[in-house]
Amino acid sequence: MGPLRLTLAALLLGARFVPSGGALHEPRSEEAAADDACLLQLVSDSPAYRVADPLVYVLTVDTAIGRTRYAMLAATVGQMGITSLQKVEGVSIAHYPSEEALQASPLAVMSEEQKRFWETTPHRSNGALACAIGHSHIWRLAREALSKPGAPKWAVILEDDAKVNTTMSLNDALAKVSNEADLAFFDGRFCRFYRPGLIGAGLPRSWGSTAYAVTARGAAALLAEPIFLPSDEWLNVPIREGKVKGFCGDVIFFEHPGGKSERFDYVGE
Repeated sequence: MGPLRLTLAALLLGARFVPSGGALHEPRSEEAAADDACLLQLVSDSPAYRVADPLVYVLTVDTAIGRTRYAMLAATVGQMGITSLQKVEGVSIAHYPSEEALQASPLAVMSEEQKRFWETTPHRSNGALACAIGHSHIWRLAREALSKPGAPKWAVILEDDAKVNTTMSLNDALAKVSNEADLAFFDGRFCRFYRPGLIGAGLPRSWGSTAYAVTARGAAALLAEPIFLPSDEWLNVPIREGKVKGFCGDVIFFEHPGGKSERFDYVGE
């Protein structure tokens, strides 16, 4: 399956996806769809990526609110220098209304150990499970894409309700991230307890998966954990265990609609 490209205008009008070859994408058989379950749908209103450009994934769902949120985000990220988005449709509780259904969905890659771990997770919910499945799906896509020759170092991951908070260049911000870091955070929630700069083992738990970036090594570290947690908390684990380092910038690029971005008493390196 080749990359699927359409203009932002076509997206906002709800046009059908058109592959780069020009023919309309016809419905696939269930067997073929299963084979392609881990391939992404690429939405682009610009020329091909320059080598230095990060991949930018947006996690959304195929519902009316998901389509609205995605269109609003796609219409505003250009002010930060983002010229291409890769739209990834996760699983929705509207389509998979129970934990059992979510765990059996095509995007869910959960071992029996991870399913048992999820059963012990405090504050778990169908929505949290759906979100975690979507994020872990993107980590697999990012790990594969970033490992290819000539690939950029970073993949940025945005939830579709992220609100653009600045006109500063996200690419410039990524260039300032420490070479020691494999996870970088750009929303106002995850880093509110940390000083700008590197974060590592032993730091207090934080949460927030609205906007962050991973390297291939960072994605692999997340996927290597024998756990299954809400994505907000999962992002903590390899950092707190000292397997990789994270990075908090000094600019809040995205806000979560219901989150606070104030920074409190800093801790960190």
